[in-house]
Order: sequence, then structure tokens, then C-alpha cells
Amino acid sequence: MAGMIGAAAVSALSGYLSSVIARIVAHVWGQALRLWCWPLREAVSAPSAWHAGAVLRWHAHRHLAGSGDRVDGHSARVAILILQFWPYPRAELLKAALTHDLGEFATGDIPGPVKRSSPELYAGISDLEAGAIAALGFEAVDLMPYEAKILRLADGFDAYLWALHHAPAYVRRSAAWRALLKRLRQLARELGVVDQFNEILRGVSDVRA
Repeated sequence: MAGMIGAAAVSALSGYLSSVIARIVAHVWGQALRLWCWPLREAVSAPSAWHAGAVLRWHAHRHLAGSGDRVDGHSARVAILILQFWPYPRAELLKAALTHDLGEFATGDIPGPVKRSSPELYAGISDLEAGAIAALGFEAVDLMPYEAKILRLADGFDAYLWALHHAPAYVRRSAAWRALLKRLRQLARELGVVDQFNEILRGVSDVRA
């Protein structure tokens, strides 16, 4: 009995230490990214914004890595979705849609779970990408709160639709993707565009809204 308790204690301690070490590494990495992106306007040299859009998305995703999704294609589709949700958006919202991921020329398409693994890491990557966008000559866009929600909806919805189109069986059996669809539909409902949301979804697949 004592041996079992001792083994359990060692296992628990090992798990705790691993968690602490992971948080420390994430914090240090996040701070390093913040320091790195500070002089990025001068340090980063991209051929042009046109080239920056060629970054491939989903490279770390085993079901979608070969799907050929580029940042510029994703950004254009996000802008199209915004027009479908909101036919007369401000130019600032469309500008945000077209440039929001261009900073990935400096970081690559880092998977969402990695970004969300730590607030410090997410903040560092966000700062780095924002600095990279500035290095391309694009100023930060000041969106109204509802516009930021529309952009978030279109951004997430395009990711879902792309995955559904290219890996339908995987997406339909995945609890994570079903949960994402539920969150996106709720956001569409809050924004008053759930009918457009469901119509777009039906147009892309045979999934019932």
C-alpha cells in the first residue's frame, strides 16, 4: 500500500513539475517574441505584401496539410464572407480582413492550440505578427466592437468551411469541429446574421443547418 501511495505521489509530482516547466518555457518564449518583434519594422525584410500572402496554412494539421490553402486565399474568402454577412461594410473592416494574417510571413501559420497554450505565448506571437504587418506598410486597423466580431466570425467560419470541404468525414466526426460550428453559429445569431450563416453552410456542403 505504501509503495502504491509513493508511486502515485511521484507520478503526481512529476505531472505538476512538467506543467510548471511548460508554463515557464511558454512565458520565456512569449517574452522573447515580444523583444524580437519590437524592432521588427526595421529588421524584417519581405519582398512585398503580394509575396507575404503565399504562406501556406494548416502545415501542422495531419488532415489538411496538403490542402493548398494560402494566406491570401483565406483572406480573400474572409472578405467575401463579410460581404455576404454585411453587404455594406466599412473599408476598414475589409482592409482588416485582407491583411489580418499577412504577418504570418514572419511566423508561419502557428496552430491555434499552440497560440492558446499560454497567454504570454499568444501575446508574443500576436505582437510579432502585428509588427510584421506594419513592416509591410499596413497600419493597424481600428475596428468597432461589432466589426471585430464579424471579422472573428468570418475568419473562423472560413477555417471551418475549408476543413469541411477538404476533409468532410474527419470534420463531421470531430467533436472539436462540431463545437466550433456551434460557437460560430451562436456568434452569427448574436450578430443577426444566422440566416446568412446557415445558407452559406448549405451552399458549401450538405450539412443541415
